Amino acid sequence: MMVILRVLRGGARQAFSRDHLLTFGLLLIVTLIALPVLTYPLGRDQGEFATIARGILDGRTPYTELWNPKPPAVFYVYAAAMTAFGRTVTALRAIDLIIAPVIMLALIRLGTRITGDRRVGLFAALVFGVFYFTETFWTLTQNDGIALLPMTLAMVAMFNAVDGTGSASAWRWAFVAGLFSAWTLWFKYPFALFVVALVMGFVLNRRHNTDDGATPPPSPLPVHGEGELRAAM
Repeated sequence: MMVILRVLRGGARQAFSRDHLLTFGLLLIVTLIALPVLTYPLGRDQGEFATIARGILDGRTPYTELWNPKPPAVFYVYAAAMTAFGRTVTALRAIDLIIAPVIMLALIRLGTRITGDRRVGLFAALVFGVFYFTETFWTLTQNDGIALLPMTLAMVAMFNAVDGTGSASAWRWAFVAGLFSAWTLWFKYPFALFVVALVMGFVLNRRHNTDDGATPPPSPLPVHGEGELRAAM
């Protein structure tokens, strides 16, 4: 959890401000509106994940005693939810309510970093929250949705590494991005394509930064109001 908080903060220490209030309000409103998902039943896929997670907690071995073709990450996420909140459907549906605000925070930071406008990040977070929680019982608490957590955090860590080029923190952030990328792969092997794109983004942005001899580097997209971006970071 401390790693996640540091990724989202990007090492910056900022005073509580109107932007923080707006961010908190957005997360709170989306979460409150989404509370009915706790009443959703499990679909077939979620039922299989829950069965394997319960087996793990009971000492059984995935893939030999309990079978599902997915990589193991989702089973252990379900097992962690059961350990924390009990072996109930509500406990499993709470996974979405826990991960969505963290993903939204990551999107706010990414939107601000890429465009230089915090409003873009807030809008991206809002759109994500709206579309994520308008999914049905069949598509929520799914392997693909949960994987968005390490994906977005890996992207934030990657940009932190790029912005820290030339400092001791750069490779630490690159290592954190690698950890989240590895976690992503354990949700679905085709997500290796995401990891490849992340590595390419890191290399290209870092090369651009080195060539320009400036820190932080220019955004990969055209940015207006660079001073505002640095203040937001």
